[in-house]
Amino acid sequence: MEPEFISKIFRPFEQESADIIKKYGGSRLGMAIADQMVRLMGGEIVIDN
Repeated sequence: MEPEFISKIFRPFEQESADIIKKYGGSRLGMAIADQMVRLMGGEIVIDN
C-alpha cells in the first residue's frame, strides 16, 4: 500500500488503484463502514506499515 493512500483509506469511495476496481468491483465503502462501526463501539483501527 502506498504511504500516500494510508491517509485516505477510511474515506468513502476511495481506492488505491483503478486496477483494483476493475478486478474486484465493489462500492469502495467497506473500510469507511468498518471504521465507523469500530468507532461506535469505542475502538480504533490502526494501520501498521
